[in-house]
Amino acid sequence: MLYIMLKHSFDLKPFSEVLIVILVNILIANMIYEFVSSFIGNNIIGIIVYWILYTISICCLIYLLRRRYGWKLSDFGLTMKYLKKSILFGTVIIMPFILVEAMLVMMFYDSFIGNGQDNPFAGLNVFEGLICAFIAYPILSILWAEFHEEFRFRGYMQNLIGREYNSVVAFIGISIYFALSHSFSHPEYNVLALVYLLFPAFIFGLEFLVYKNIVVTMTSHFWVNVIQVWVIAICYYFGLYAATVTILFIGGVFMYSLIRFRNILVGFTRECMEYLRVELKYYVYGILLGVLLLIYSYIVIVLRDILIQVM
Repeated sequence: MLYIMLKHSFDLKPFSEVLIVILVNILIANMIYEFVSSFIGNNIIGIIVYWILYTISICCLIYLLRRRYGWKLSDFGLTMKYLKKSILFGTVIIMPFILVEAMLVMMFYDSFIGNGQDNPFAGLNVFEGLICAFIAYPILSILWAEFHEEFRFRGYMQNLIGREYNSVVAFIGISIYFALSHSFSHPEYNVLALVYLLFPAFIFGLEFLVYKNIVVTMTSHFWVNVIQVWVIAICYYFGLYAATVTILFIGGVFMYSLIRFRNILVGFTRECMEYLRVELKYYVYGILLGVLLLIYSYIVIVLRDILIQVM
């Protein structure tokens, strides 16, 4: 009955395609993980190889799937046109959140840094830690976070559902799914951590809703990830006073961007308000979409684990 009602309400084809991609993504991720663990191990080289293989596999799969329908890379929002402008927009728009994020990291430092094996800087001296935080992590995070996540969640999922059904439903649903699905790969995250992830997720979703450009969202995603790690590293090696100076610096950069590029923030806000002026039912549909995708992914993961144990 529910299926019939949904079918008469809107075309289920894009949703069924997204469900298939989620299923294949979960299976591919596990297969690559087992392969790399067996032949290389869970060391830093193994992690890098895993993310290279995974990113290539899932992004090529999605691209080839949509290529059948005439999509090019530009249809995913991946374009080098106006590259500098896209990077600037992605940097300026995320600045208010980055300032709040930096303050939260300092205020709840113990929760962010973790302990024991969860501490990313445990066993590293100052030089090694700063090299990892300020050079290695920014480079590697583009591979294991910003590129494949923005290509998959915004460029493909939000884009496809937005085109075929409704852009606001896609924005809300995929933003919720993106943020809360981190609980699958990071079981150590508590409820507050997942709620916290909703804020940048909605910002990335809004950016794609307005600009249809994943270079913008990748830039914002990059800064959210690296600023957190940089503030944690400064707190860990130099203490809270140094972190406070860092936050003041970030605040100064934010004030400069607010004055120098206020037209970007004002324009983005106005565009968001225009896009979000829709009936309430589309917000409800978006929340339901995000929840259903999470439930579906959880069921797939449980069934996969059961199958692995049986085999």
